[in-house]
Amino acid sequence: MKKWMALFFILVFAGSVARSGAETILLSGSHTVTYDIINPRGLKNLPEYSNQNYSQKIISGDRVSKKVRVEINLSPLPPSGPFPIDPVSLPPELRPFLAAEEDIPSGNSRMIEIAKKITQGSAGATEAYNRIIDWVMDTLEYEINTPQDAISVLKSRKGSCVGFSNLSLTLLRASGFPARYVSGYLPPGYDWGISRDYWGVKTSGGGFHAWIEVYLPRVGWVFTDAQHSKTFVDPFHLLLGIRGLNIGDNVPREGEYIAVDNGTSFTVAEEENRSELVDSLPAPVKKLLGRAETGAKTRARVVATIANPSGKGIPGSELVLWQGPKGTVNKANDDGIVYLIGLDQGDYDLTFQAAGFAARKEKISLPPGTTRKIKIQLEEGGEVSGKVEDLNGQPLGKAKIFVWEGAVGTGYPAESNGRFRLRNLPLGEAKLSAQADGFIDEDQKVVIKRGGPVQVNFRLEPGGILKGSVQDQQGKPVKRGKIFIWTGDRGVGYTLKEDGTYLINGIKPGKYRLSIRSSGFIEEFKDIQIEKGKTYQTDFSLKPKEL
Repeated sequence: MKKWMALFFILVFAGSVARSGAETILLSGSHTVTYDIINPRGLKNLPEYSNQNYSQKIISGDRVSKKVRVEINLSPLPPSGPFPIDPVSLPPELRPFLAAEEDIPSGNSRMIEIAKKITQGSAGATEAYNRIIDWVMDTLEYEINTPQDAISVLKSRKGSCVGFSNLSLTLLRASGFPARYVSGYLPPGYDWGISRDYWGVKTSGGGFHAWIEVYLPRVGWVFTDAQHSKTFVDPFHLLLGIRGLNIGDNVPREGEYIAVDNGTSFTVAEEENRSELVDSLPAPVKKLLGRAETGAKTRARVVATIANPSGKGIPGSELVLWQGPKGTVNKANDDGIVYLIGLDQGDYDLTFQAAGFAARKEKISLPPGTTRKIKIQLEEGGEVSGKVEDLNGQPLGKAKIFVWEGAVGTGYPAESNGRFRLRNLPLGEAKLSAQADGFIDEDQKVVIKRGGPVQVNFRLEPGGILKGSVQDQQGKPVKRGKIFIWTGDRGVGYTLKEDGTYLINGIKPGKYRLSIRSSGFIEEFKDIQIEKGKTYQTDFSLKPKEL
């Protein structure tokens, strides 16, 4: 009468632990991409530029072709200055980037009021900046067919990359941060573009794009894409121009830009991605990427490599992090590496799995703030197939097959025709059981080998069915409690339903003692004889305990 539920989970965030959807994922390391771009209409205005952690260089090229290298440095962010920012401390050349513009009304009283509320109580400039970007991210929804000036975006709560950038720039400038508008390009194009995940944040489509550059005191200029990342942009952001600087061109002219058309040839010539996840922060509600800060305390993390028997990483393999009966699936990258971040001190149960390999379970202990690096090699797995029927040969489509490790079983549903096929099971002896409502569980032992599947068929006998109601002396349902079925001194408990009733299927024929336990009532016992295929109604009326 073992009744276990199979648990199936899907990936919530690629490469890290799902943390209820609210977080900034912090990265470290570096990421470099070199592009070969050809456009017969010209690539004249691709600039060279670098700031605190971004560098775009033209390696070679002519009027219609360029080899461009974009390099991102994700080292921890240096400590910034105090907040509010003293305008006198800013160099004179930065002050123009505090002024209001047509679509960036940083002097608007409403904008100043909102910026003040968002940043109130910030411990430093970086915290104030983070609060503004988080607020914009959580407040706006993406919409391209709407006015994109900051006031309209604030009113409608909608904007494209232009609207996100204009509102971010307005609030940042209103808070004393020099900030400027950036024009760029997400390769390889708009209608025929690619979609990819950059550490779990999807960038899709392509074409012209807008983001911002912000000056953080004592840090310098950093890029920010308010739809994607803070204090950096990934190397798939090609820079075209920065408003207010004499580089590139913010208004591409015919024959001088990366055209959004099928004539553009785009190739990633080289890519070296040494970035990795280090921690997470509890805001915003919508996921963003960020950089860790120098000296900041980080929580524990696991860096796991899932490899085949030869030691090579398995792309697309998975690590399941268990928290009680609930598991979260985390997919490995192309090198078979999985990052689990933002973990508290404690013990964790992990399952490593990949198609074609037997799953492997491990238990690890994490001290606070530590990084645990592990490499797990998976062995080839075996298969078991068969069918589940009743004694008349009729398929039991709602049956479940359980594979047991000691007292713990993992359940797999049978198909509608009663057939099942279990893959990637550990080699060697295993215990399987078939369970279906109204039938007696059947156990079988098998030896799982390499090669073709082992055939195992189950024919289940009908069991007894026990149902009834539990009430108090006034005839009211007892909503909280359990009914126990006892064999000698061993009992199996089943929770009562909200209306005080119960239903138990597939009871093996025999003599049993029943009891009801509920807080505030005296436990009541009844004896019963169960025969296969029969249904028994047994009701209880509980007496209250004396005070």
